[in-house]
Amino acid sequence: MALIEEKGTIEIKLAENELKLFEPGQPIKGKITLHLKKRMNARELRIAFYGLARKSGPRGYTLERIFETKAKVSGSGIYSDNSSYEFSITPPAAILTNSRGLWLRICDYFKPPSLQGYYLHATLDLPRSFDINKRIEVVRSKR
Repeated sequence: MALIEEKGTIEIKLAENELKLFEPGQPIKGKITLHLKKRMNARELRIAFYGLARKSGPRGYTLERIFETKAKVSGSGIYSDNSSYEFSITPPAAILTNSRGLWLRICDYFKPPSLQGYYLHATLDLPRSFDINKRIEVVRSKR
């Protein structure tokens, strides 16, 4: 018996970008599709773009968000199964890169911060319940 009832899932697809690449300062466009067990009342559907960095400390390391950009995709209302919503979110123009050599990555282990990755995170915000979330990793273009 599951302690938390699964209400559904979220799928994130990037428009014409199967490799999940992005460029800083350029919009990331795509579609969020909801796969719900039943119709649900929600506060909003939102998308966030953020970067995680590894911070070393005396007891190991933690992951911290080093920046975050959010966008509202759709407002309060009733959401149904297989409904899709277009989104566009623009990452900051100046963000950290992890295109460092092996030696510098080893040095970063001993001093913070060391970039771990960039992510898109979709959330269906449900009142008085656990939200439905989906996170995918995206990769910075080498251009």
